[in-house]
Amino acid sequence: MFLVAHKDVPADLVFELVQATFQHKKELSAAYKSYIVLDPQNVKNMGIPLHKGAYEYYRKAGIPVPPAAKPID
Repeated sequence: MFLVAHKDVPADLVFELVQATFQHKKELSAAYKSYIVLDPQNVKNMGIPLHKGAYEYYRKAGIPVPPAAKPID
């Protein structure tokens, strides 16, 4: 499960969206049951580049990001 954002969306906004998603997982999964499987550790399976804001969230959270998921400058 992932969200898609254009590269021009501000990094701080994307960071806040990713952070809010994980902080409010319980409330989100009450509205949409599929959110129950949402886990930030799943980023290890990403094979496409993350938005810079999402990458920064994972970096600050200490969650390793695979090389294929590192943002493209």
